[in-house]
Amino acid sequence: MQQTPTSKIPRIEVVDALRGFAVLAIILVHNLEHFIFPVYPDAASQPEWLNILNEGVFSVTFSLFAGNAIFALLFGFTFYIQYTNQQKKGKDFGYRFLWRLLLLVGFATLNAAFFPAGDVLLLFCVVGIFLFLVRKWSDKAVLITAIILLLQPVEWFHYIASLFNPEYTLGVGEMYGEVAAYTKEGDFWKFILGNVTLGQKASLFWAIGAGRFLQTAGLFMLGLLIGRKQLFVTTDTNTRFWGKTLII
Repeated sequence: MQQTPTSKIPRIEVVDALRGFAVLAIILVHNLEHFIFPVYPDAASQPEWLNILNEGVFSVTFSLFAGNAIFALLFGFTFYIQYTNQQKKGKDFGYRFLWRLLLLVGFATLNAAFFPAGDVLLLFCVVGIFLFLVRKWSDKAVLITAIILLLQPVEWFHYIASLFNPEYTLGVGEMYGEVAAYTKEGDFWKFILGNVTLGQKASLFWAIGAGRFLQTAGLFMLGLLIGRKQLFVTTDTNTRFWGKTLII
């Protein structure tokens, strides 16, 4: 089919496949974490070989799948598709995107109500504002900004601050401790209220302290650039590019 100037970008199947892998990775990681409820058998009561196996599986799974990186990358790519489709109609999708982020806050809150210690979607709602700000920037400006964000300037600040003050902390551990405490109580309504308040707060503070905040913003921008450069379209050039990327 020939595309007219106002036709939508055709669906790219490889992106749907990557979304599937991203969601599967999230499920695997949270299974190991007991869905943020870290209650495990006493290691002293387990055979040594089983403890070694458990630790190995935990480490390998987190090394390979933790971080929501693919999910964040595809979030930026999806923004590119939506923005471009509206741009072809002479519309600026940016403000509609902000409205969708606001709706996503509601969905994130509903999801977090049944999930201790917050939902990553709330982080995406906050960080998504970066995409609104850079939507009209040049490719070069977006790339430079993404690289700066991925170099983790905030995380370096926390590290340097901890060198001067060993007691420097964001208090995330204490928050998660409170979350674990009310979860064990078994009070349903206290569980719901705690999750959408303290749980969400703990999740956001953890994201800031662990470098996830700016990392996510950088990955959003890389996803936007991948869309602009049409790198998910199947061509010989793109196949070689992703082959080299995979090797690196």
